[in-house]
Order: sequence, then C-alpha cells, then structure tokens
Amino acid sequence: MKKLLISLLLLVAIGANAQNADSINLYPNPYSTQICLEFDLDHADTVTWSIFDRWGRLVYQPYNHVYLDSGHYKNCLVNDSLKDGVYYHKVDLGSRAKTFFVNKVSNGSEILTIAEKNSKLFAFPNPLTDVLILSEKLASISIMDITGRKVLERSFPPIRIDVSGLTPGVYLVSGKTMDHRIFSQKMEKQ
Repeated sequence: MKKLLISLLLLVAIGANAQNADSINLYPNPYSTQICLEFDLDHADTVTWSIFDRWGRLVYQPYNHVYLDSGHYKNCLVNDSLKDGVYYHKVDLGSRAKTFFVNKVSNGSEILTIAEKNSKLFAFPNPLTDVLILSEKLASISIMDITGRKVLERSFPPIRIDVSGLTPGVYLVSGKTMDHRIFSQKMEKQ
C-alpha cells in the first residue's frame, strides 16, 4: 500500500452524548486540501475510515478499528497526498456503514459545493432521465460512472445535455465555469 503523507489529522470529541445516531457526513465534495468526517456515536464502538481508488484498491486508512466513546466527532484530513481523481470513502461505525463517492481536485482551485446554493451553479433534475440541465453555461463538463470512467466529456456544452444513452446508475457530473471555478455533483440516472 502506497504511503501517504498527512500534515494533520484532527479528532475532536464534541459531546458526551450523541444527538443523532444516524448522522454520518463527509464534506466538502469535491475537496482540494481538507476533507472532514463528522458523525455521532450513541454508544462506544470501533470506527474505521477507509479510502479506495476507482479500481477498489485500498489507498489509505485514516482510522482502522479505533475505539471511541459515545459522542459527536469531527475528523479532518488535511493536505493528504492523494492525486486528483475519484475516491470511495467507506466509514464503518460498528453496526453502521456508509460509502461516499468523493472527487479530489488540485490545490488552488476554487471549489463550489452543492451546499453553496447561493452560487446558483448546479445540474438538475436528480435523478436524471433523458436530459441534464445546467444552471449556467460552462467551459467544460465531464460525466464519470461509478468506476471513474469518463462516459461523456464536452467543451462549451449547451445548457441542456442529452444523457438518454447513459445506462441507469450513479454518476459524478463535473464542470468548470468560464472563470475557472470547479463544479461537481453526484447524480443518479434512471
């Protein structure tokens, strides 16, 4: 397994009792220099956070069966040495597990996350059927399947893009605006 250099890994227990035992969040997505895992444990348990490349190979494991007391936790991985690309982050909290489809992008890029709705940059509808609609004109767009394979790539795409040829499944839609901001959104095709 390739060694990764980590400049900072922060683990903070914020409370003695979990407020929402079903809460597992990983953000931002996409990320450049820092990605944070936030979760609640309603009882003491072991935690494993594994990162896999698009071929399913384990590339890093920030936590491997770490025992934690009940509480609210936030873990931030800062300045990892992962290359740009799509990664799968699997978080196991004892009897619960969640997998995230995450896009790592170059340092220095301005990243827009879906949560920043005030930027008005997003794609819809989600789930998709035959047409993907962009909220603004982009310089480029690419659509990758769950394995990280590009299934569509266009420069200066129209606002409405025909996606009827895509097979049903989960896709990552990424694009770059005319002023070089990066946009990324996970979408489902029915």
